[in-house]
Amino acid sequence: MEIKALAKEKIEQPEDLTIRPAFPFYSRSKNLLTHVKKIEDILVSALPDPLPFTDRESLAQWVDEALPYIVWSPFDSPPDCVSIFFLIKPIASMPSERFISEMIKRWLFPHQETTILSFEHMLFQFDHYLKETLFFAEAKILIQHKKEGSLLGENLPLLKREIISALSAGRYAKSLLETKALPLDRKMNLIRESFIKLLHRFPDDLDEVIFERLAYMQSYASKEFRQERSYAHLGRVILTFMLSRAHLAREINSFPEKRHMKIRFMPTSLFFPFGKKPVLGLSISVNLFHKYEFFNEKHVLRAVQKFIPGLRIVPGSIYQASIANDPIVSLYLELEKVDGSLITLEEKRLLKRELDLELKKRIEHLVPSIFMVRNEEEIMRNILMLSRELKSENDIPQMMISFDQHSQDDLIFTVVLLRVKKETTPSIQELLKNADDRIRFVPDRVQNVSYITKNHPIEANVFRLHLTKLPSFLRMDFSVNLYLAREEVVKFLNQHIGEIRDYNGGMMLKQGELFTQFKRLFQDVSQRNQDLLENFFYSLNPIEAQATISLPSLSLFFETFIHIVEKEFPRDRSYLLKVIEDEQLTIAVIRGNNPEFRSLVEEALSGAMTQGRHLVSSSITFEGSYYLGFLCSDPQAEKHQEFKKIVTQTLEKWEEGQKKLQILKIPYASFVSLDPRIGGDQVSSVVVKLLFNGLMRISPDGKPVFSVAESYTVSEDKKTYVFKLRESYWSNGAPVVAYDFEYAWKKVLSPGFTTPFAYVFYPIKNGKKAKEGRIAIEDVGIKALDERTLRVDLENPAPYFIELTANTLYSPVNHEVDQKHPDWSKQKNENFVCNGPFRQVEPNQGYFFNFVKNTGYLNKEDVKLDQILLIRTEKKHAIEMFRQKQLHCMGSNLLPLTQCLIEDKEKYITHYLCPKVLWYCFNVNRFPFTNKKIRRALSMAVCRKDLIANHLAQRVSAYTPLPYQLTLCQDADFLLKEDCEAAKCLFIEALEEINLKIEDFPVLYISCSTEDRESSEALKHRWESTLGIKCEVEVSHYWKQHFQKVSEGNYQVGSMYWTSWVNDPIYTLQSFKYGKEKVNFTGWESKKYQKLLDLSDQTIDIEKRKSYLFQAEKMVIDEAIVIPISYSVDYLIKDPKLMLSHSSSHGTVDFSQAYFSKK
Repeated sequence: MEIKALAKEKIEQPEDLTIRPAFPFYSRSKNLLTHVKKIEDILVSALPDPLPFTDRESLAQWVDEALPYIVWSPFDSPPDCVSIFFLIKPIASMPSERFISEMIKRWLFPHQETTILSFEHMLFQFDHYLKETLFFAEAKILIQHKKEGSLLGENLPLLKREIISALSAGRYAKSLLETKALPLDRKMNLIRESFIKLLHRFPDDLDEVIFERLAYMQSYASKEFRQERSYAHLGRVILTFMLSRAHLAREINSFPEKRHMKIRFMPTSLFFPFGKKPVLGLSISVNLFHKYEFFNEKHVLRAVQKFIPGLRIVPGSIYQASIANDPIVSLYLELEKVDGSLITLEEKRLLKRELDLELKKRIEHLVPSIFMVRNEEEIMRNILMLSRELKSENDIPQMMISFDQHSQDDLIFTVVLLRVKKETTPSIQELLKNADDRIRFVPDRVQNVSYITKNHPIEANVFRLHLTKLPSFLRMDFSVNLYLAREEVVKFLNQHIGEIRDYNGGMMLKQGELFTQFKRLFQDVSQRNQDLLENFFYSLNPIEAQATISLPSLSLFFETFIHIVEKEFPRDRSYLLKVIEDEQLTIAVIRGNNPEFRSLVEEALSGAMTQGRHLVSSSITFEGSYYLGFLCSDPQAEKHQEFKKIVTQTLEKWEEGQKKLQILKIPYASFVSLDPRIGGDQVSSVVVKLLFNGLMRISPDGKPVFSVAESYTVSEDKKTYVFKLRESYWSNGAPVVAYDFEYAWKKVLSPGFTTPFAYVFYPIKNGKKAKEGRIAIEDVGIKALDERTLRVDLENPAPYFIELTANTLYSPVNHEVDQKHPDWSKQKNENFVCNGPFRQVEPNQGYFFNFVKNTGYLNKEDVKLDQILLIRTEKKHAIEMFRQKQLHCMGSNLLPLTQCLIEDKEKYITHYLCPKVLWYCFNVNRFPFTNKKIRRALSMAVCRKDLIANHLAQRVSAYTPLPYQLTLCQDADFLLKEDCEAAKCLFIEALEEINLKIEDFPVLYISCSTEDRESSEALKHRWESTLGIKCEVEVSHYWKQHFQKVSEGNYQVGSMYWTSWVNDPIYTLQSFKYGKEKVNFTGWESKKYQKLLDLSDQTIDIEKRKSYLFQAEKMVIDEAIVIPISYSVDYLIKDPKLMLSHSSSHGTVDFSQAYFSKK
């Protein structure tokens, strides 16, 4: 850091105010000195005149009260330019200059390009106030015409307000920027401000997704919707959607077989230029079981009108915010009375009491439209059949009615009608055309098919009737009741033609009579859930049973069904069975959590003598459960016993098979990616390992073993590896070829491919040069010699290379799929092409990912688990789910916990060694960490005992940056251990060196994930009490966000868990080699250090290599670029029956090797 003495303590004129940049050694460069001077002059010119401060204390007070300080210069008639000045505190979540420039580009001139003529900026400190680093920028904006000048006058104050709002969000500024893609809106800005306050108040319950939902409303809600409602109410709608969705997600995880709904009544008022109108807002969130279910405002309207007929939906009040492919649908609308009167309190109570159940019954099931060519042969057969029924000239007409198809508005029936034609009889077309506005007559053909007498031909008429879909035909779930529609057709024909015999209507008539009696008998069920009653009745098989079964038998059958519907389904059972017996009947109703039992039971009964007219069955699906019922009325008593035995034994055998299935349920909060080239962090790799298989794989004893590779050879100089591949296949059936490896690895090393883990491939010849764009990607030492042979050339001998190929980053990628479908890694079904132990299928209700055993996996016989279900949940809910046996495992790399609230936790917790260490990293490119003594003083001022006390996992204090198993400096005398007095002395020495007083020392911001919040608070307390400085803790809610923040260098001090994927010190030491690598979280680099690592790579002498690595590790310790806190002994809280294999060589659990014991 530059040493610069103040000329004067007082600030009497602008020339007394001087600054210094946040970066060191700038005085060595004339260009940098010129830039610093230029920024200083611009800054002074932008400050108020006269200056609002006169000394150090008043400057500190002004900075505290006035920032963010945003002003702009006056401008004249176009063409002209305006200078906008920004003096703010740096943004932690992203580079401040990027934030400011993006804000200007996106909103200053909505819907057009903003021309920034120049953008000067710098991080700096006032020499009179070195305590805080500040950011200053000047942006010159071109004004080309009068319209832009007018827009500037309107938008500059709004832009200032938006930036101030975003800056007050602190760590959420980046999320605000990414979700603000629309012009400035004062009401939306007020909502953002209220959300920022809520996020600070409830950081564990809300996250930055709330800004995405706000942006969604601004994008998709109409302008009128936003204008007519208060900002507070709009905010409540967004917040209610988020909280309802979180509530439903928890309910679905606990009870995936059930329908869940959350309704919130939200009375509000709509505001118009000449008054306001009170309305009743409804927020409704519901889970759909599959993609063919549908729910929108028409279902709500029909439901509320059932209880209060005079209600209607307020025009323009509908707002729906659903996430693509998400099973939870959220809908907002408002209700009012047609006559304009207020909705009474009693009416609101009625809706609150009844609406939930009513809406669940009205969810619509979509059915794909059917294309079918009419069967002319069948029509001719029907004509012939009906002609035989006409024997004399006085016989009444005969007809057959069949349902043909349906359109959006009509139901179409085909009618074949035969009659004895008399001379005076009008044609069918004359009788039916335009006879009813609701029914359209479409003639097909008229012909004489035979004669009764010479003057009395038998006339065949074929025509269609297009029947308008009347509301009375629609059931609660908006499916069409064809029985009622057909009755309407028969009524229409009888009315306009006269008496007609409905040839195939006799059975339907009896069916209708029986159903009417059945419905009357169960009137209470009919009123509550008529669809359930209808579904049960019309599912009776054989179909003639719907007309012939006795009412008492049907009644007993349905009562048994209702009994099992209302019974609680135990979690530890696969089915429920209810058997009722009397003298002549045996009834069995089964409820299962999986539909496959139906075919098994039906198949077992089909081979028995009970099958036939004495056995009636019913099969329906209701609220996520699968039902199958049988009514046996065989006159032989022994048949009833046989029937019971077959059903019972089949179900027991099926359940036994279900219990043998090994299904693992594990939670997660977030991970970076399932693309193996990107998801190289420890959390992602646990999941990636289940889906992908590399050349080698780590065995249960921690050693690399052959996987896709069948064998390999190594050249004498240890720099060339040739792998022979086994025959294996992708999950889509395509063969895994050597080029899949070449393609995936070279993609990582391509300059345009973004991944923080490219350095893992730098041992490969020309790997680093290719990543930096210095050579063509074709010159990288990876080459597929043929489909089953892969050659890899290294820069230097790398004894750890074989183990490196077992890393998930070295997995292959199907090159054809990646080229045609670059988004394949975001799929959650068969379109996710992989070659590992498991493959993806469509997730079940309540599960975010569904992995099933990959039958094409090379070593499938070693995989004991049949299925793995990944459930996205929060830590506080995961513990309760574990208690309820809805989760089998959680812990270090799945869902880390700081404490365990489970009783008898010793019974469930297991620890395992891993090469893992917790660091607190210094960003050496940020002041004051540019100073080595500051870093060393802070390193010695920690108390590791306090920091590791709050962790659930067993931990040991660490003083080396490398994991315990790999460090070469464990007992060295140069380790930086706790020494408060030495830390104070060194800190004072460092302050003198950089010409800084303790009261001017900047606030230190400690970034961490939720797992390390308490450790970070302990570190904050220790530094404040020992060194007398001020610290703040910034917590990222999700690991993915924290990892991105630290890897992009948008932090000062940050926690980071480092795991060595290779059993060699070089893997960790390599991460500090190049400052620009994203996994070099510190940004530190040294030519001397790089030389040591190069020498270790080039030598084949083991002792020399060890010496070089020792010196390299010593440098990292001496430079104090990270503070080692603890060596981790990772943990899992798991079901005692779950057997896991974890290897100390890489420290993660391979769930493909897990299984459940039978004990």
